[in-house]
This record gives sequence, C-alpha cells and structure tokens, in this order.
Amino acid sequence: MLSIGTAPEEWWTGYATITSVFQAQLKEIAGIQVQAGKPQAYQEGSTGWIAGQPTIKLPDGTEMPARLTAVFQKEQGGWKIVQWHFSTGIPNEDLVGEKLTTQ
Repeated sequence: MLSIGTAPEEWWTGYATITSVFQAQLKEIAGIQVQAGKPQAYQEGSTGWIAGQPTIKLPDGTEMPARLTAVFQKEQGGWKIVQWHFSTGIPNEDLVGEKLTTQ
C-alpha cells in the first residue's frame, strides 16, 4: 500500500506504517471532518479506482477543498486500497509565481 498526503514528507508505504501515522494525526487534530463531496468510482475486473474533491473541515470551522484519488484491488472477497493520494491544491501563482491557463 502507498499513501501520499499534502506535506512533502507525507509519502508512506506499508499498511502498518500508514495506519500508525494516520492514528497519530487523527489524535493531533481531533475533531477534523472530511465531507465526501461527489466522488466518481470506476471498476474494471478486479481493479477499481475513485477520484473526488472532498472538503476538509477543521475543528475551528475552517473549510478547505481537497483532492483524493485511490486505487483498489479485489482480494479475498473484499476491496483493498493499494494506493491513494489525498492533498490540498496550491494555486499556480503560489507555486511558480505566475498564473497559468487552467481552462
């Protein structure tokens, strides 16, 4: 399993590592909520994937748009996440110093 988060150092592999980090982070930001939005889901044989734009709601009420993708593999009668990416976007102006075409 691979999980990629927003911060540069948030790149984890292995179920044990990922669950340990997530448990610690959830304790550190107790009360955070993730509202699903309208995810899109697809399947081809034993592989599935989703993409969505959830909203992160912090305990102080601050809301941030996010992006999520995940890949699933059907194993032993159930779906297992094998890769996911959850992050918040950074405007191009902040990243490269100028506005770029996006539409």
